[in-house]
Order: sequence, then structure tokens, then C-alpha cells
Amino acid sequence: MHAVPRAVWALVAWIAYLGPIADGAGVVDIGLVYPLANETYEPTDRFPVVFAIQNPELARNLDTYIWFKFENHSDPSVFSWDLITRGSFLLRPSNFTDHGSEPMLLWTHQKIDGEGPVWMWWAPAWYECDETGAKVDSKWIGNRTAGNFLTKFEVRRGGRKADLVAATARDDDEECAGQGVTINVTDRTHEVSRFGEPGPVTCAVVDLSSPTPASNPCRVTIDQAAVESKEAADLEERCRNLTGNKPPECPDENLAAWKLGVPGFTSLAAALGAAAFLVICQIR
Repeated sequence: MHAVPRAVWALVAWIAYLGPIADGAGVVDIGLVYPLANETYEPTDRFPVVFAIQNPELARNLDTYIWFKFENHSDPSVFSWDLITRGSFLLRPSNFTDHGSEPMLLWTHQKIDGEGPVWMWWAPAWYECDETGAKVDSKWIGNRTAGNFLTKFEVRRGGRKADLVAATARDDDEECAGQGVTINVTDRTHEVSRFGEPGPVTCAVVDLSSPTPASNPCRVTIDQAAVESKEAADLEERCRNLTGNKPPECPDENLAAWKLGVPGFTSLAAALGAAAFLVICQIR
């Protein structure tokens, strides 16, 4: 496996709200939906990585940042393991809409080749204010070694193909312990000065006086329509690549087929440098 950092194409997919999610109206839940721990996957150039933000409207003023990396741990005697790939998501207030759909999916693909044990490290971070607005904290939260979340799995030829539909089709009472973090966000904000910002920014007040419920990304279910929508968005983005390295499925004649409306594909509004669109799935 080669240490080749790859740019993350960050898709923000808004999912129709079909039921209660986090155990509280003021709770933001940030968790890893895919990959799953203790699975064996086959190598692929397009391995899906999916995070979910439940109650995303409450996260509008948190400036949420999620960092992740994949490492090959085939040789446990080596202290510095082989970096496979890495990426991150950064959400600004402009990345949020007012239509109230949830959850927000942060969805990308990474190249994971070779074989062996793989460790996925990740951690969320955000800004928050106290009640007075006098104190602005940057929070970096994890639950494993070095303060980061950790998901371990295997990559082997003949392993399981990546399947988001099957992976998220869980029992209604199933929980994903240790795969996310929750934040008690109030309805109050402050305009504050922050290092590196040209002017005042809106900062959300977080309630630290009461405990938060456990994170549960297992509430999120991704259906086939969501997967097909993501694949269509990916193909359009790759076909618009002007470097000449385009997939064979791309239409000819300078993407004229996109303008004419190829079935199953639509031009997508820019968001996070990529796309935003509506897809349907179930929330437990």
C-alpha cells in the first residue's frame, strides 16, 4: 500500500427526515457510518468513507471539521506505519440549508489497495462558546489512543465488496458504541472575534451542564437510491475533469449529453467544492 495522500471530494447529501434521531432536540451527533470495524473488504480504487451529522441545523455555527487517515498495519514491529490515504471535511455556515432535512452525510471515496490490516483514525473538531461569549474554545474530541477514534478492519482479495446498503441495514435497536460524539447545542449564539478570521463570526453556545446521550450513527440507513445518486454525482464530477483522465462512461462532445439531460444524471449545485442534492433514506 502506497502513502499517497488524495484530495477528498466532499459530497454533502441531505437525507429526508423520517423519524427521531439523537435523543434530544438540542443534540448534534457526529459519527462514522462506513467503514465498519472487524470486517474484511476487498481492495478497491473507490472505497467509500461516510460520516453523518444528525440534527445538522444545530451544527451550522460550530465550524465542524472532521479529519481521517488510513494506515497499513501489516507489520506490527514497525512503529511508523504506512499511510495509505487521508482526507478531511470542513463545514462552514454557507454549507447548510434551511429546508430541515437530515442527517447530513459527508461522503467520499478513497483508494485502498494492497492487503493486510488497516487502521482508520479519525477525529471531529469544532468551535463553541460559553454563555457569556467571552470564552471561545476549539474542541478536538476522540475516544482512543492519541485522542482519536479508531476503526480496524482487513483488506484482502476475495473480501467483502463495499456495500453501503447492506452495511447500514441494521436492527432498529442496534447501537454503534464508540463511533461518534454528541454535543449539547443551545439556541443561543454570540458574535465573536476569532484568530484567522477577517471579522466577527457567529459562535454557538454549548451546554456543558448536562450530560449528552451516546452517539449512535447506527440510526442512519443508506438506501440504493442514495448510492445511485452519489455515483451519478461522482461520474459527472469525474467527466468534467479537464486533465483527460476521464472514465469511459463519460459522454462525448464536450459533455453535451449532460446539457441534454442524460437519464439518471443532473447538474448539481456547488457545495464544498462538489455537490448537494436530495436523496431518501431511513433514520431510526
